[in-house]
Amino acid sequence: MIALINLMFSCSLLAQEQTTQDLWNTGAVGQVMPMDEITVVEQGVTLISERVWVDLFPGFGVVRSVFKFSNQTDMPIRLKIGYPVRGDFQTDIPALAHFDDARGLRISVDGQAVITRTEEGRSNGHDPNPFIHQVWDQTFPPDTVKTITVESVVPTQLSRLTSGGNFATGNAFGISLQGAESWDGPIGQLQVLIRLNGGLMLADVRGLVPDSTFIGNLGHLQLDRSNLEPGSADNMVVWYNGAPADYPFEKKVTPMLEPLRVSMDTFPVTAFNDTAFQPIRRNDFDVAAGGLTLMGILYFIMFFAPWVILIWFVVSMLRVKRKLRPAQQTTDQKNR
Repeated sequence: MIALINLMFSCSLLAQEQTTQDLWNTGAVGQVMPMDEITVVEQGVTLISERVWVDLFPGFGVVRSVFKFSNQTDMPIRLKIGYPVRGDFQTDIPALAHFDDARGLRISVDGQAVITRTEEGRSNGHDPNPFIHQVWDQTFPPDTVKTITVESVVPTQLSRLTSGGNFATGNAFGISLQGAESWDGPIGQLQVLIRLNGGLMLADVRGLVPDSTFIGNLGHLQLDRSNLEPGSADNMVVWYNGAPADYPFEKKVTPMLEPLRVSMDTFPVTAFNDTAFQPIRRNDFDVAAGGLTLMGILYFIMFFAPWVILIWFVVSMLRVKRKLRPAQQTTDQKNR
C-alpha cells in the first residue's frame, strides 16, 4: 500500500512538470479591428454596438458576432479591416491567450458575404507565433451605419491553462475585446449571450473571467456593458468541464459546420434578459496547487487500478476460503 501511495504521488509530480510560461490554449472569438489604429482614431469610425451569441457545447462553440459601426464624419472612410483571434489577459493565471483557429469562418457586411485574405499581424512579444488575421477592405459611407457579422465554430476541448509549475486541461471558450480599443470611442452597447448546450449546465463551469460580471441560470450566461472602453482586463473566458482531449472534432463537428452556423438563425434570445437571472461568481480556475492532479489520478487508474483490483480479488478469495474452512471441518466431524 505504501508503494502504491508513493507511485501515485510520483505520477502527480510528473503531471505537473510543465513550462513556467503562463499560456492558455483555447477556442475563442475576437474583434473586427482596423489594421491602422491611428488613422481610425483621427477619422472617427465608432463601434455603436457589439452583440455576441454563443451556443456552447462539450468540445466546441458556435458563435455569431454582430458589430454595428458608424462613420461620424461627412466623408467616406476606407479601411483595411482584420479579424483577430488572440488577446492578452490581465489575470493571475493566464497571462496570454493563444486561440485555436475559427472553423467555417464567414464574414458578411450588411448581409452580403465578403471574401477575405490571410495576413500576419503584429506580435505582442510573448507569443512566438504571429497574429493571423482574416483581412478585407471596407468602406464606411458618411452618416451611415454598417453591420459586420462574423460567424464561426471554434474547438474548445484542447484547452490548457498553466500557472507556474501547475496546469489544468479541459474545455474553454474566450472572447477577445481588445480590438475595440482601436476604434474611435468606447463600445456603445455590448451584450454577450451564452447558451449551455449538449448536456452542459452551470455546474460544469469551472471558472469565469472577468469574475462576478455574468448573470444567468442553470443553462444561460449573460453579460451586458455600456460605454465600455475595453482593455485586456475585459477579455472573457469560460472554463468548463466538457469533451475529453481526444474528442473527434474533425469527424463529428467539421461535417456539420454549415448546419451549425445556420442554427444560429433561431438562437433563443428571448430566453435571456430574465428577471430571475442571478449573479454568477466563479472566483478562480481549478488549477491544482499540488498533491493529486487530474492527470495523476488518470495515471493511477490506467497503470495501478488493475493491480488494486487483483489484490482485492485475491483477498476476497482468501476470505471466502477462511469462511468455508470451519463449515468443512464441521461437515467432516459429522461424517466421522
